[in-house]
Amino acid sequence: MDDATARAVAFVVGRLVTGRSSRGLTDRMDGARNGFAGSVTAERVSIYDEVGRSWVMGESRENGPLCLFSQATGQYVTLAPAGRGGYTGHDHATRQGFDVLAETGGAIEVIDSDGGTWRRFQLQEPELLAG
Repeated sequence: MDDATARAVAFVVGRLVTGRSSRGLTDRMDGARNGFAGSVTAERVSIYDEVGRSWVMGESRENGPLCLFSQATGQYVTLAPAGRGGYTGHDHATRQGFDVLAETGGAIEVIDSDGGTWRRFQLQEPELLAG
């Protein structure tokens, strides 16, 4: 999974699990901040990645998984709830599965199915992105 996809997936799951109206997240590995504009619900996602300068959009049909199109990769990503703050997904660009774990405090982990790649993020409040 590329960095832009990991950021977008982390942001979407973080918003869904916490219910926060955050506008960004921080990469807990390198401290980089990333802003997003748009909306996230369990039925529809439309967000703009301000660092990657690309859109991620999609929807869920008939209570199925979210099917999101990433403008950055030109491919789809699917996300389905897996219980207890977790989501499971598939990145069609890399043809790999992944898991996302989010805590109500806003900590998010994206784990590629190979088990070797972990990314850690923290959902931020809008005022922390200013400046």
